[in-house]
Amino acid sequence: MNTSEEAFRQFHHQLRRYIQRRAGSDDAEDILQEVFLRVLRNEAALKQAREPLAWLFVVTRSVLVDHFRKRGRTPTALTQEADLDVLAMPKEGDETDFGRCVAPLLNRLPEKYREALLFTDLNGGRQTELAASLRINLSTAKSRVQRGRVLLKQALLSHCNVQMDVRRKVMELLPDKGCKGACC
Repeated sequence: MNTSEEAFRQFHHQLRRYIQRRAGSDDAEDILQEVFLRVLRNEAALKQAREPLAWLFVVTRSVLVDHFRKRGRTPTALTQEADLDVLAMPKEGDETDFGRCVAPLLNRLPEKYREALLFTDLNGGRQTELAASLRINLSTAKSRVQRGRVLLKQALLSHCNVQMDVRRKVMELLPDKGCKGACC
């Protein structure tokens, strides 16, 4: 992306639909304008983003959370949204237990850690982009990513039988006998 305006123009309709589904049509235009202002203020981060659309959605989500908080409403539509549906559905040729196990466990993480992992590890965003889009310190963003990874690892190890080779590389991931569909 060359400029914030180009990115915004290209993804304008997708962002509007995303906002309308969560906040309704009445507030969508105002929220969209706030997204545009934040994008303009953080143009350097957008230019560095490997996945501009993912970066824009994180900014949009942050604006929506602020919007709900200003009105004294809990953003349940955001905290319970199905961002992870994409993970739960195996991609072509990827019928492993790993994909089916990770999505529900990731979905159970506290929102700030889940959001950090979705942005960085799953969407390829940088921690600096995460910090800019959420308007937090870089050290805070790094801490969230690291803590999220630790929590996800703990959940995986407690719900799944992980088979590793001598180099500690995961060879196989199987649901634990006591899992009862909670993770797989």
